[in-house]
Amino acid sequence: MKVEQTPRESTWVLPNGQGRLDIEQYTMAGEGSMTIDASLPLPVGGELTVRGDQTYVEPDGGTRLSQSQVDRVGWNTPDR
Repeated sequence: MKVEQTPRESTWVLPNGQGRLDIEQYTMAGEGSMTIDASLPLPVGGELTVRGDQTYVEPDGGTRLSQSQVDRVGWNTPDR
């Protein structure tokens, strides 16, 4: 499987009324695999790695926040 995540809005509203940040740059994409047993309702195993870089800026340009991240998830059915 391949995934790509994109923001719905051009700003990120911070929790607890702390303001907002403009999304200057945003990439999140990755790929993985799933093992399916047609007799079961959910996949029995899999793995996924998603990587990306984001840059957020205060609307007045005073602060810039950049981050890179990697998220990995894997699962399997214990009896398999």
